[in-house]
Amino acid sequence: MEAAPQLAPVGDPADIAPAVPSSEETAADIAPAVPPSEETAADIAPAVPTSDETAADIAPAVPTSDEAAEAAPPRAPADDELINWVGWLTGKEKYIWVALEKGARKDFKQAVPSKKWLVQNLVVDRKVIRPDQVCPELAQYLPAIAEAAPTVAASAEAPQ
Repeated sequence: MEAAPQLAPVGDPADIAPAVPSSEETAADIAPAVPPSEETAADIAPAVPTSDETAADIAPAVPTSDEAAEAAPPRAPADDELINWVGWLTGKEKYIWVALEKGARKDFKQAVPSKKWLVQNLVVDRKVIRPDQVCPELAQYLPAIAEAAPTVAASAEAPQ
């Protein structure tokens, strides 16, 4: 049978235990020195408004509903959801092109060859909204306003 291995004798517990400051010593005397940083708490902590400032002066701006609509990515409506043509033409609604084509086929019973055709069909032909209400992104597809506005031939005769 083998003999159990001999363990090294344990020294004085005071030699092993971490130092505890005595009444004359402070933790700063025992702890290692931390080099000072150029950053201060004011540099790291979030700004708190002073009496002259308000939270609105410090907080980042929250987008308005118009900005949020512009920032919204195009979407595909649910299968049973109709396309909001007025919202799309005014820029308040954004749809992916495939959804617009599908919606136009369903609503107008014809294929849509291009975005230009769709905008002109809705604004000039169907008069869904006035040309001046179309968002700048889609207004480029409209003919000049004078061409889009219907003209009535002036009659030499006065109505009777």
